[in-house]
Amino acid sequence: MLLTPLAGWWLIGDQSFTGRPRDDLDYAFRAPEIAGWITAVAGAIALVIATAAVITVVLAVRRGLIDDRWLGVIGMLIGAGVVLAFIARTATAGVVGANIGAGLAIFFGGAIVAGLVVAAGLRSWWIVAQQAP
Repeated sequence: MLLTPLAGWWLIGDQSFTGRPRDDLDYAFRAPEIAGWITAVAGAIALVIATAAVITVVLAVRRGLIDDRWLGVIGMLIGAGVVLAFIARTATAGVVGANIGAGLAIFFGGAIVAGLVVAAGLRSWWIVAQQAP
């Protein structure tokens, strides 16, 4: 599930304004300068591995190897990764003027990510506590 933000980053793509040259744009944060082909390869690999991980867990649940309550935990962590990727793409987008979206994404998205991670942690604790003898 750690690869979800990377896969999301790649799938969302650059959200910068295209009506002006990149040098004329304003940034809340600058994205790291990485070659496009490296981003594409890393994003595609991350997407394939994350998808394979989800399929593996779902198959394990269907076979009864893993308690199905763990799917909720995994779903919350995947959701947190996707929101984190959205925040990163919004905060690093080049805009004309102030990037108000970056502040809003960090403020609200950060709270959503924190809530999802805390909820996943509490749910994990609850599942483990109920399985203890």
